[in-house]
Amino acid sequence: MSGCHSKWENSPEHEKSCGRCANCANGHVHAHDQNTERNKHPGSESRSSVSSDGNEIPAARNRFYFESKNIVAINLLGASGAGKTSLLENTITALSGEICFSVIETDRHSNYDTKRIEETEARVISLRTGDGCQLFSQMINDALKILKPENNSVLFIENLAAPLCPTLHDVGEQKRVVILSVTEGEEKPLVYPEMYKTADLCLISKSDLLPYVDIDLEYLKANIRKVNNDLRCIILSCRLNEGMNEWYDWIRAISKMKKK
Repeated sequence: MSGCHSKWENSPEHEKSCGRCANCANGHVHAHDQNTERNKHPGSESRSSVSSDGNEIPAARNRFYFESKNIVAINLLGASGAGKTSLLENTITALSGEICFSVIETDRHSNYDTKRIEETEARVISLRTGDGCQLFSQMINDALKILKPENNSVLFIENLAAPLCPTLHDVGEQKRVVILSVTEGEEKPLVYPEMYKTADLCLISKSDLLPYVDIDLEYLKANIRKVNNDLRCIILSCRLNEGMNEWYDWIRAISKMKKK
């Protein structure tokens, strides 16, 4: 993969998406009226929902779309304040010459994070979830029609994972990355295990705060292994650029694997 071939900020699609949410002609896209559970065993190639009440079919469509356009779709899950947007800003800036990126942002009530991503000149669209906070596969499907990510690219789906939103829906992604700040405590993987069970990678963020928080990093990693013994962890700090090269190498590796 290489950098993007077209400028998003000058495109008609950018005018449609800037400061707005997908499907804005019909109002904000909200995640209510659907109640699905997803189940994925480590090592499985697809991420399928247990329920068939409307989430599975759009997820399958998204998956086919990504496959046909050779797009690596990464579902980035983390609580508010875990550092998702900072991670994307740094990643896009560092690798934009090698890889073309686009982003689907989950903004509950504002487009603040979307505007931050716009500064990187990556394609970005905001999905407003309101009080619902969870994304569903149809919302992603609607967003893709406006965003139109380039072939041979990487799509980040920045997804909010909060205690009030414990169910994680399949949106058709190929990779799932969970990001956990050192400020969130050692027990969180045990209290909210589902997203760790289904993740392909765990990022432990804000390591620059380790001298100031009461946390045993080894105990945290042990708790993660109790939930998913095969889950790889990368400890990083966007502020100090620590561990970022290991994360960048992971992005490069999955991009090349997809291209093959």
